[in-house]
Formats: sequence, structure tokens, C-alpha cells
Amino acid sequence: MFDFLGEPSFYIVALAGFFGGVVRGYSGFGFALAAVPILTIGLPPSVAVSAVFPLELAIGLLTLPSERKNIDFRVLRRLTFGAAIGTPFGVTVLRALPTEWMRILIGLAVAAAVVR
Repeated sequence: MFDFLGEPSFYIVALAGFFGGVVRGYSGFGFALAAVPILTIGLPPSVAVSAVFPLELAIGLLTLPSERKNIDFRVLRRLTFGAAIGTPFGVTVLRALPTEWMRILIGLAVAAAVVR
């Protein structure tokens, strides 16, 4: 009945969701930063990023009404502009590079974000 529970990828996804949720709940951000590296243990990076991106978007939209008063719209415009330029570039790199290289790049990006 629940054959998928025996799959290692199920446990990796559950761990990534749990850990990403804990980070997001504690800090208010960072779900993707925590979940994607864990997901890439058992899934290709293109699948991991594709799964987390809509979740992160939905989480942001759900918290928008309560956080609207705290938004600096000048900063938001710059972030939106950067995302509009960076997302197509990131998707191109994600699709073009081999899986192992993407895992290394994701790990380096997370390390850079954490160290800073």
C-alpha cells in the first residue's frame, strides 16, 4: 500500500522539508537554502530546485499579507530586477552542467551564503 515509504528518496524529501521548515520557522527565511542541498543527496539538482522554487514562492505569498508593512519596496524592486535577470541564467546553468558539478556549485553557494 505504501511502497514509496521504503524508498530512500522519500526519507530525503521528508528530511529536507522538515529541516527547511525548521530553518524557515526559526529565522523567517531560508527554506530553499536548507532544503535544496539535502534534496540533491537523492535527487538530481534540476528536480530539487524545480520542487523547492514553487514551495518557496507559495510560502512567500502566504506571509505577504502579514509582512506587507515591513517591506522596503525600493529593496524589493532591486531584488525583483536581479531575480528577473538571474533566474533565466540560473536555469540555463542548471540544465547545462552535469549533475555532480551542480551539486558542488549548490554546496559552494550555500557555504558562501552561510559564511557571509
